[in-house]
Amino acid sequence: MKFLQISLLFSCLLQVITAQAQVVSRSYEMRYFGDSTSAQGTIGFNGDSTLFTPQERIQYLDQYADFTKFFFQDGDLDQQAVFPADVDKIVSRFKEIPLPEQRQRIELKDWRWKVYDRGRQKTEQAQLAKWSQDPNVILENGQLRTINDFSYPLDLNNGENWRFALQWETNIPKSEERSAFLLLDNLGNPVVLMGITSEGECFYKSKIGLPIGVAQFDTDTLINFKLLVDVEAGRFSLFINDEVKADFVRTLTENPVETFFLKLPVGSTLDNLYGMSYERPNINPFEGEFPTPKGRTFLEDRFELSEELGDLGLINFRDEEWEQIKLPVQSGDRFRNMDLILRKPLLINNFQKAKLHFEQIAPNTEIWLNNKIVYVHRQGQTLTLDISRDLLPNQPNKLMIRMRGGDGWQLQKVFLDLTGSRYIESANLYATQGADASQLHLNARLLIEQPTEENDGFWQGKVRVKMTPWHPRASTRTVFNQSFDVQLRAFQAMDFSEVVNLPRLSAWSPNSPNLYQVEFELLDGEGNLQDDYTFVTGIRKLEQRDGSLYLNNQVTPLFGANLTDYLPFEVDNYSEPRFEMDEWIGRALASLEVMNGNALRVGNLNNLDLDRLLDYCDQLGILVILEMDKLQQSSPWSADWERLKKRIEEVRHHPSVILWQAPRGLMFNGFTAEALPWMERFYEVVNQNDANVLIALTNADTKYIDGRLPSQDGTSLYNPSMRDYQPIDSSLAMVWRDSLVVRGNADRALSFGKDWDDLRNFPIDYTVDSLRYKYLSSDDQIYINYDSESLAGQENPFTVRGVPYRYSETYASPYPSLAIGSELPYEAWKISQAWQAMSTYETLRKKRWLNYDGIFSAKLWNGGDPTTILDAKGYKKLNFYATQMAFQEVLAGSQTTDFAYSIGEEVPIFINYSGNRARFQVTLRVKNLEGKTVKTKTFPTVSFRKGSATQSLGDWVNNLTREGWYIVEYEVAKR
Repeated sequence: MKFLQISLLFSCLLQVITAQAQVVSRSYEMRYFGDSTSAQGTIGFNGDSTLFTPQERIQYLDQYADFTKFFFQDGDLDQQAVFPADVDKIVSRFKEIPLPEQRQRIELKDWRWKVYDRGRQKTEQAQLAKWSQDPNVILENGQLRTINDFSYPLDLNNGENWRFALQWETNIPKSEERSAFLLLDNLGNPVVLMGITSEGECFYKSKIGLPIGVAQFDTDTLINFKLLVDVEAGRFSLFINDEVKADFVRTLTENPVETFFLKLPVGSTLDNLYGMSYERPNINPFEGEFPTPKGRTFLEDRFELSEELGDLGLINFRDEEWEQIKLPVQSGDRFRNMDLILRKPLLINNFQKAKLHFEQIAPNTEIWLNNKIVYVHRQGQTLTLDISRDLLPNQPNKLMIRMRGGDGWQLQKVFLDLTGSRYIESANLYATQGADASQLHLNARLLIEQPTEENDGFWQGKVRVKMTPWHPRASTRTVFNQSFDVQLRAFQAMDFSEVVNLPRLSAWSPNSPNLYQVEFELLDGEGNLQDDYTFVTGIRKLEQRDGSLYLNNQVTPLFGANLTDYLPFEVDNYSEPRFEMDEWIGRALASLEVMNGNALRVGNLNNLDLDRLLDYCDQLGILVILEMDKLQQSSPWSADWERLKKRIEEVRHHPSVILWQAPRGLMFNGFTAEALPWMERFYEVVNQNDANVLIALTNADTKYIDGRLPSQDGTSLYNPSMRDYQPIDSSLAMVWRDSLVVRGNADRALSFGKDWDDLRNFPIDYTVDSLRYKYLSSDDQIYINYDSESLAGQENPFTVRGVPYRYSETYASPYPSLAIGSELPYEAWKISQAWQAMSTYETLRKKRWLNYDGIFSAKLWNGGDPTTILDAKGYKKLNFYATQMAFQEVLAGSQTTDFAYSIGEEVPIFINYSGNRARFQVTLRVKNLEGKTVKTKTFPTVSFRKGSATQSLGDWVNNLTREGWYIVEYEVAKR
């Protein structure tokens, strides 16, 4: 009885212990367990230290892919990172920024639009003349109508041999004859065959020769067909009225397409015949260049003449029949070479100051108002234009925007601000935390643009600043409300600045993205409101301490991805240049969160409204690094400092922006001679316009012509070739050691043909020797891996399904041959993804044990780059799972790059964690490829103090005698 009581007590205690142990991390490695001779020493996957043949490496990658699919329950590698419902959830919860109350803000969302292809009408006249000569058809109401049974071969230029899209509209009457649509190769053999039977059934013919019915239509029904053809893969997809009817099925032959053949019965119509081709671009993968192919319209026939727009500035030009469109708009490849004309009537009441603001506008854009050009936009992405003299009060105005074709165009949010002569030009608010007190900094620029007779030409008034909670829960309760006397001189801008004690406010952080609505109000001496300036911001504290990044006194490592604006569209919209920007942003941010990321690194987003993206990041708690615009010349002194200043002013109210970074590819004539003066200038521009962010004075691939690299403390320069240090006057490098300045680079261990020995030696390499160690171990600055690895992995062709916009032929790259020892055919996409994922995880795991403070993995997605985490349509590559595993809050694994363990070998284990105090316990399980556990070891519980650290857990000894590949799983439980 006593024994039973003890057993029950032990059982209850075990249940309590188990309940307290919450599993917070799971990861794995695949290793070869060999005998004492074959696996001795340091064994790599490839390179001089490997013992594996190319065939054994391919076998390993195949098994690695299969286990990864099992581990993450993605058996067919066909799971999207996020579903439309996830994106809709983010977009539907987004709160629009509140409008000012006093100033009149008119949001210009709806426009009449027309695309204009200069010289298009001449081409159309030739096309119409050609059709008019055919006795079997007539042109009627902008359509081609058959008056006899009609067959016609359309020559598709020199053949479509990669990927292309083809679409058309047709109306088939009741007839005994079938209609047919064929794609033929140069010998007349069908590549794709489809048609409509006399009973109205749509069908296509399969590879095995059987016709497959896909839809039934009544007679005289307008049908829209669209084909996406991947000649390279020998597959096509068929859409009928925007519904997929054949999903990436095999073509009848795999030859280039030369001809589109039509067969229509009498009484049919044909309209809007359109084709866009994508040619395989030239690549230079050794340089990491995977360009996005631009589309080429190879076929377009609307069977009518385009409207000749003539002088687009004429005030009486009739646009009543133009279609309506909502901003934002995007040319894509479909409209790339055409001008977009947007027109909008405006009826404005009395005003004294009118400013037209564009959130994102393409260069080479003309802005017309009332029959004349008022501005030509040449450079930059945002624009605020004073149109006070050209806008007519109390009578009709016509605003027109003409965006020139050629390089493509985009237009995002546009609004018009109307004020009186006394107004607030800009405003900002931020908090600082000092040793004695926390303070709130208030800044604004005030103007009065009318003569003032009283008070010797001075105007007396007040600035009132108010703050109210706005997100995630709004409130009418004001948490800050103070007024300050101001005195303005007519026609002279005044910079208002005050510092007050910081009130009790909820801080902004990724876990609690608290935001406040801020209102700067300008009042006259009697308290009458003259103007108001409204924005949304959050209060947060940023600092580097103990070699870690602290956000609101919490250690915050940065795990994320690089975001580029190569838009992952399936195919350009034929009918209108609409751009679903919110959907694009929602998809990117949702994918990042699923990947365990908390940060984005954003470069030059020429196609995206940066302010809109940052609004989303503010509300979702995503941290952001922003890069200065890429320099157009090799000299860093070509920097446009005024443009940088303006850009900082535009986004400085966003608490999500935590770091401004110098542009990529800087080249200096020595550190002390040129780099330091440039860095001081960059620091000055950033800090004077936003004192509440960190600053990166360097970027990926920053170079010094003399080859000497600055030491961590700025007291010496290191010469990699001579491996010596040259002392310098440390007073010269004060900006280098500033408390706001961070360290970082694009540290790559396995990219661009490197092998396993490079990973084993990392972070030491021939360019920096041990200097990177000193950067990483600094007690002052954090160290960020801005662009971690460039490893290619081919997309699953069954998820992209022939999308013509993509290019990721890693099987044609030299890297698989170098890394695996064998070229990969097109069908070996799973092996390609496994190499990318395995290499990514191995490098990221090592960077975690080296205690990097921030790691930004490859691009989240990109139209023409196979080094991405997701494919072109948002499906997870194996690389997604590798990154997701590496970015867990706490990570355990082997502290070695050894790929094979001999009998009796001691394998060191580490655990890495950044955050508040915590206790963890790691359990290691070795499993064979059938999933049977053959060894288990639980390590003693380890404690972490607040901060960022890697701890060694000790070793485990390999005592397995059966050779082969094994899975080593690591499970971390929080105690």
